[in-house]
Amino acid sequence: MKLRINLATRRYIDHRMVNGILGGAFLVCLLLLAFQLNRTAYLAGEVRRARGEAAALAKTGKVEVVNESQYRVVKARIAFANTVLERKGLNWLGLLDALEATVPEGVALNRIEPNPHDNLIKIGGAARNFTNLRQLMENMEHSPYFSEVYILSQSEAKVGLTQQGILFGLSTRVNLR
Repeated sequence: MKLRINLATRRYIDHRMVNGILGGAFLVCLLLLAFQLNRTAYLAGEVRRARGEAAALAKTGKVEVVNESQYRVVKARIAFANTVLERKGLNWLGLLDALEATVPEGVALNRIEPNPHDNLIKIGGAARNFTNLRQLMENMEHSPYFSEVYILSQSEAKVGLTQQGILFGLSTRVNLR
């Protein structure tokens, strides 16, 4: 019987490599801590500066107090500016190109009111007869740019003794993308 003796009674770990990895991780953590401390000190200085400016303004008495009516006026101006910006955000050239391709002869559009929140557009106009109006609606329904075409109003119009037509209003969703 042959006995074997294992002289390696424990597992071998490369302590130098483990210590190197732990030291590198520690250095990275120290760098991150230094960065965060620097940022915190900078922001604390900004807060102190802002408080100092506020205190200086309060001492000089040049702090303007805005009353409720002035606030409402400014708020109304902001709302008006926002609506103008929303209307400018519409692709007018694409919309007019799509309308030009769908409006048949004998139909004149006189009103285009976009609602940019839900891509709904109200269109008003006049048609020579009901056939022209029906053709407009069919063209819009078959167009890839318009969907959910609904007629809102329709009435006969008479201009003078010989000219007759139909005034109409319709709404549609537009997809110009």
